[in-house]
Amino acid sequence: MFNDWDWDSKRTNEQEGRYVGFKSKLENKKLVVIELGAGLSIPSIRHISESYLLNSKVQTTLIRINPRDQQLSYTTELMLKGREDCCIRLEEGSLKGLQEINRELNEL
Repeated sequence: MFNDWDWDSKRTNEQEGRYVGFKSKLENKKLVVIELGAGLSIPSIRHISESYLLNSKVQTTLIRINPRDQQLSYTTELMLKGREDCCIRLEEGSLKGLQEINRELNEL
């Protein structure tokens, strides 16, 4: 990985295969993505989370927990016009945000 010519990709390839299998089973399902602390510096995780929001075959809710960067990308905001409620933004650290989710679920 990243110019490491001795990288053994076997484990990574196995994980990727399981992830692809997981994604293939999501059509017509409801999905909640909980994203913890994914910032703007390296946005790869944020892109993956937002891609689920834009997938018309999966009803997705994104819970983005981040003390500084809760906003969606500009492009995603435009594409979600009228569906902004599919993203819940918590301006918290990861642990506090998860505790808040747990508290809400216990009140249901």
